[in-house]
Amino acid sequence: MRDAADLIAEIRSLISVHARPDVRTQVDGLALAKTGSAVLEYGLTEPLLVVLVQGGKRILLGDNVFEYRAGQCLVVTANLPITGNFLEATPEFPAMGLSIALRSAVIAPLLREIPPERWKDTPPQPAIATCDTDVDLLDALARM
Repeated sequence: MRDAADLIAEIRSLISVHARPDVRTQVDGLALAKTGSAVLEYGLTEPLLVVLVQGGKRILLGDNVFEYRAGQCLVVTANLPITGNFLEATPEFPAMGLSIALRSAVIAPLLREIPPERWKDTPPQPAIATCDTDVDLLDALARM
């Protein structure tokens, strides 16, 4: 299997070629973003997974700040009012990433397959979080 740096470079190349100004793609729920702007934006986000492959992004939810960069992801599990902007995005070095809508109608049946004891000692989790993106996820995204 290829390493994370190679996969990020491949996804970055694909986004460079296929990203449109409206971020939409022919794949329902998949968006590709390529922006040279760091303008602050306000909006309501849906549940989604966002993976950055170049640059960074800062999201504000109330008083909480979430920052993530290339090779990291953001997971949102509920509709949330957020404010955000890309970091270090210029026309010469645009921020790039992709998002996949998380459809509750698809995910809910999968959650029912998990044994109830699996959740017994799990502490409550926030509705938004950032983390490093692992090689398996990057590989799946590159193939998609």
